[in-house]
Amino acid sequence: MTYLSQHRGLLALMGALMLNAVLGIALSTLINFDPSKHSATQDLLLGLHILIAVGIIIGGIVQLVTSIRTHILRLPITVGFLSSLVAFATGGISADSGNSVAVFVMAVCFIIALAAYGYSQTQLSNRRAANKG
Repeated sequence: MTYLSQHRGLLALMGALMLNAVLGIALSTLINFDPSKHSATQDLLLGLHILIAVGIIIGGIVQLVTSIRTHILRLPITVGFLSSLVAFATGGISADSGNSVAVFVMAVCFIIALAAYGYSQTQLSNRRAANKG
């Protein structure tokens, strides 16, 4: 995987994380998510939230494998991936029970993942620029 394709993958992950954060905020504030209540809007937003989260996990696996193979940015990409996994797990807990602590942990882990992938993208851009010059 070249710098450019890894760069694009990290940007896609960051975009998905931001979109999922907006969906999570909408679920917890505008919709007032309640696992015992089923409405078309709540179920649609929750389904999109889960679908995007699965995409984030798959993209994270691709980035993790690439970073291990190329020995580039292994630590921050690992942190981003593990944070995404914890966010996914706590999201499942919150969807089942409506636990507000799980929602908080999920949000914090998403922020950590976004920061880790953002740092990785910046470092990758710097390396790419240094190799050109």
